[in-house]
Amino acid sequence: ILLIFIALIYGIVRVNNIFTGESLKVCVVQGNIPQHQKWDMNFRDDILTKYESLTREAAKQLPDLVVWPETSVPGFLESEKDLSERVRRLVLEIKAPLLVGTLREDRKDQDIYYNSAALFQKDGRLTDSYDKVHLVPFGEYIPLKKIFSFVEKIAPMPIGDVSKGKDYTVFSFMIERGVRNKDISWRLIKRVKFSVLICFEDIFPEISREFVNKGASFLVNITNDAWYKRTSAAYQHVQCAVFRAIENRVNLVRATNTGFSCFIDQKGKVIDAVSVNGENLFVDGFKSHDIVLTRTRTFYTLYGDVFAYLCIFLTCFGALFYNIKRNDRMMR
Repeated sequence: ILLIFIALIYGIVRVNNIFTGESLKVCVVQGNIPQHQKWDMNFRDDILTKYESLTREAAKQLPDLVVWPETSVPGFLESEKDLSERVRRLVLEIKAPLLVGTLREDRKDQDIYYNSAALFQKDGRLTDSYDKVHLVPFGEYIPLKKIFSFVEKIAPMPIGDVSKGKDYTVFSFMIERGVRNKDISWRLIKRVKFSVLICFEDIFPEISREFVNKGASFLVNITNDAWYKRTSAAYQHVQCAVFRAIENRVNLVRATNTGFSCFIDQKGKVIDAVSVNGENLFVDGFKSHDIVLTRTRTFYTLYGDVFAYLCIFLTCFGALFYNIKRNDRMMR
């Protein structure tokens, strides 16, 4: 009873916390590209045109960062100059950093590919990229390929041949703020850091924790939940992201091709989402929202699953102690 009471009091205090810090306007773009069009070269220009149009509309709200979903760029951004130049021109036009989802080809080995996120600075430079570190088995690769090679022949959809990333990238960009009082005004330039979770990486707490420990002030999840069609799975995926936000007390921004593109605050509350006539799934649009950057570091961020390991240890110790005592009584 005491433990339940303590947990309730702690929860009430945390839910009523007011987080203060630097305000940042982030815009997510939901393209709603049908699955059969995403990798069809005949639709390549139409896909980019749609994202460009939505982004230009979003830019009117003067965001500090614009986010496109997973594999929103229909090709290899870094190695296909026509793609990178087109995105670069858009960035120069909107005058805001742009994060995009793309495929990346290893320049040393043309047979190695990555599911990646890439950041364009507002001056048009492509400065950073992140390669997905946790791949989807039987979706992006076949585990134990020699044993399960037959799966590729019977799978209803093609299985990718994507390689695993190695680095936990922390992206950064600069924001500019004007400060004015009655006597003087000046300009402040600050560096903002964030990291990206691609696809279902938001279901793994250790990945988010690693990013936050490396300095990320907020997290971005870019994904494509069109695979789930009109089911509850897209909303269930969001529930995983809620836990990642709470565990590390950071904002989590989600941009989906289609799905539930939304903003989750440090308390795990969904504070805004892309919606058209009350619908979140299979609609195209964008949404801008101000998030508050904080420097809070939670027990979980600092120490990970030590509490869970302690519970396992105590359970095993208790079971062992009980068996020893029982055997001792039986021997008597």
